[in-house]
Amino acid sequence: MAAKIANSLAASVRAADFEGYLATLFAPSHARDAIFAVRAFNVEVAHVRDAVRKGDMQNVIAGQRYKFWRDLVDGVYGGRPINHPVATALSAAILDAPLSKQFLHRIISARESDFHAGSSYPSVEALEKYAEQSQSSLLYLQLEACGVQDFKVDHISSHIGKAIGLTTVIRSTPILVPERQLFLPSDLMAKHNLSSEDVFRTGPSNQLSDVVFELATLANNHIVTARAEIEEMKDKFPKVAIPALLSSVPADLYLKRLEQANFDVFNPRLRNRDWRLLYNLWNHHRRGTL
Repeated sequence: MAAKIANSLAASVRAADFEGYLATLFAPSHARDAIFAVRAFNVEVAHVRDAVRKGDMQNVIAGQRYKFWRDLVDGVYGGRPINHPVATALSAAILDAPLSKQFLHRIISARESDFHAGSSYPSVEALEKYAEQSQSSLLYLQLEACGVQDFKVDHISSHIGKAIGLTTVIRSTPILVPERQLFLPSDLMAKHNLSSEDVFRTGPSNQLSDVVFELATLANNHIVTARAEIEEMKDKFPKVAIPALLSSVPADLYLKRLEQANFDVFNPRLRNRDWRLLYNLWNHHRRGTL
């Protein structure tokens, strides 16, 4: 039964977060099921936004669903998990790994706040805060699953989580614009004299590319900073942390492809899955680098 649940959650992650699925395959065998449990939890909580239809009761329905996940987490840590695959997997995971309850709750709170905020973030700072609370919290949990508890490594993870969050917003732009949704920071849009309506009507533009360039540069700076801090730690950096942080590789590859496309997020080539991803994940894992 445990193997069946683990395989089911891995399949759900593969379907909803293929890049995260591939990265998790390089995790140590003792940590892999726990990471898949955490990633499956993240997939389910993220899915609330898509599952709730817009309407008069959307906030109430969404609130009930986020409460369900909070109660699920509390039940797991209270020793009374409900009959749900994610609850079962998390209950098994915390027997072997010190997964912090607070990080699971932070993911829920971040997703819920994001749901109620609407489309765009008011500022780059607000977007980075959301990325820290959601993506970085996910990385902290993965590190704990691998047995890594180190303040300096957490700081590195914070930068990587922000880079992933910023990159995700950029990548989602051409997918969400047809639905009249845009998550690019309002302060950056205003700086380049660009409105959401401009993007909804015309799509690609020089102004949009300028906004994307600034956001991509910031994401890249976070990755560069993370690498520099790993280098600074030298032999003190635990190599077992690398598999937990391999999610930075897909983000880095996308940013490189985005630069080649002159920061045009609507370039059709960016929609294709990067065939080099699996090799790059393997190579970074082999070399112990990000």
